[in-house]
Amino acid sequence: MPSSDSEKIRVLSLIEGQVVTSPANIVLRFAADSRASVDLRIVNLARGTGGHRNGLVAAAAEGEIPLTQLPDRGPHDLGLIPKLKRVIREHRPHIVQTNSVKSHFLVALLGKRRFGWLAFHHGYTNEDLKMRLYNRLDRISLRLCDEVVTVCNAFADELLAGGIAREKIRIIPNGIPPDFLERDPVTGREWRERFGISDGERVIVSAGRLSPEKGHTFLVDAAAKLLASGGAPKFRVLIAGSGLLEQRLAAQIRDLKLAGAVQLIGFQPDIKPLFQMADIFVLPSLSEGSPMVLLESMISRVPVITTDAGGIPETVTHDETALLVPAGDSERLAAALLDLLTHPERAGHITEAAYALARDSFNPQLYNSRVLASFKNVMSRKQRALGQRVQVPL
Repeated sequence: MPSSDSEKIRVLSLIEGQVVTSPANIVLRFAADSRASVDLRIVNLARGTGGHRNGLVAAAAEGEIPLTQLPDRGPHDLGLIPKLKRVIREHRPHIVQTNSVKSHFLVALLGKRRFGWLAFHHGYTNEDLKMRLYNRLDRISLRLCDEVVTVCNAFADELLAGGIAREKIRIIPNGIPPDFLERDPVTGREWRERFGISDGERVIVSAGRLSPEKGHTFLVDAAAKLLASGGAPKFRVLIAGSGLLEQRLAAQIRDLKLAGAVQLIGFQPDIKPLFQMADIFVLPSLSEGSPMVLLESMISRVPVITTDAGGIPETVTHDETALLVPAGDSERLAAALLDLLTHPERAGHITEAAYALARDSFNPQLYNSRVLASFKNVMSRKQRALGQRVQVPL
C-alpha cells in the first residue's frame, strides 16, 4: 500500500466495450473527482476498434484520464491474460478494479497476485442461456476477489446466495452531481420540434437497454391502456435505447396501433435533452440495483414512475419521491401515468422531494468517500495477508 499519506493509490480499472455505459461513466467521474488521492488508469478491453469511434477512449481523453487499450478478439480470448499481466507489471497497481463478468473472470485466472482486487457488481441479466452460464461462472470468480462492491441490499442478497462471503460484500449506492442538468427551455423546445411533438402534448420518457429485464413491453402495454381509457391528455412516449428487444418492441407498437403515441428513438449518447422536455420519466424495470437513470431523472426535476424491483425501493419511497408500481403490472403503470398526467400539483411535490433526496443522499462526494474507504480496506487486508507492503513484483 502507499508508503505515506501523500502517495496516491494506484488503481487499474478494467472496462469492456467502446460505449460509455453507466458503470463506465461512474468510473470516469470518480477518477476525475479523486485525482488528489487516486491515480486511476482505465484498461479498456475493446473489440473491433479499427475504423470505429471508441466513445470510452474519447471520454477518457476529454477528462485527461489515462487509458490503456487491450484489443479483445472475442468472448473467449484468453490471450488477454498475458497482455493484462504486462500492464500490471508496468503500472504496479495497489488495486485492480473490475466492473463486469469478463474482467472478473480474467483477474480470477491471473492466479497468485500481490495487488488488491475490488470487484464491482452491477447485477445480472438473464435473457438467454449464454448469459445464465456467464452469471454462474461470475459467482465463482467473485469468490476469489478481496471485496465486492454492489449497489443495493437486493443484489447483496443475491451475492450471498451465490456463495460470496458476507464479510466481502460492501454496499455503495450510486451518486449523481447536483449540477447534472441545468434547465434550458430552448433545448426542450428544440427537441420537441425534432420529434414533431405538438404544443400541449405531454412527453413521457424512458431510457435504458432494450432487454427483457428492463420491462419496456409493460410500458408499451400501459400506453395502449392509457390511450384506450380516453381520460388522459394527449401524450407521446419516447423510449431511448437499443438492444435485443428492439424488434419485438417495434412489432408490439405496430400491433397495438401506437405509431403516433409511442416511439423507439434508439440509443442516445446524451439523454440530458430528453430530460429537458420530459413531463414524466418511467423506469418499468423487472430487475434493478441503484439505476443511474433514476437518479438522473430525480436531479433533473422530472417526476418518476418506477417499479418495486430490486434496489429501487431502497432509493425512492412511494407517493413521496416517486410513484412505485408492482413490476410487470401494466394496469397499475397506466393508472400511475394517468394520475401524474392529470394531477400536476402532486407531480410537483414528488419532483421537489426527489430532487432534495438525490442532492443530499446520493451525491458524488458520498460515493467517492465510500469507494476510497473500500480501496483502503482492501489494501489493508492484502497487506495483512502478505505480511508486507502491497506491491506488484517485476
